Amino acid sequence: MVRSQPSFRLRQNASQQPRKDSRKDSHKKASKPPPSKNENSGGLVYPGGDTAFKALLSARFCAAIWSHISDCDETYNYWEPMHYLVFGKGLQTWEYSPQFALRSYTYLMCHAAPAFIYHKLLQPNPLLMFYFIRCLLGLVCALTEVYFYK
Repeated sequence: MVRSQPSFRLRQNASQQPRKDSRKDSHKKASKPPPSKNENSGGLVYPGGDTAFKALLSARFCAAIWSHISDCDETYNYWEPMHYLVFGKGLQTWEYSPQFALRSYTYLMCHAAPAFIYHKLLQPNPLLMFYFIRCLLGLVCALTEVYFYK
């Protein structure tokens, strides 16, 4: 087999010059460049705070609008006494009556204040106030979940 003269010289020159340098470099560890943000490192990827908020808010609004009342306590211990506070008429459960006073109206006032303002500004029917309060609670829930997510 006959080798061409220029390629032989190139191989000789390449093997002679970096021989000393290659021994020095072989003891050094090869350092990887820092991973870029666009590169997938194989780890878990989490959405940003605004994306998480949009996903959580849409889930909470869907639950507020389409889920039915699954517990009678939600209706009779909270919605009926709140209706009594906002409209001045309605049912009052025995837990809230002055005779027993087992429950405080403070928790109901937190929900009745936005409902009362909504009622005075827009004069909606009570069914829309019901969904307004549920959507407001969904908004507060999504905000707190995003706070703890970050």
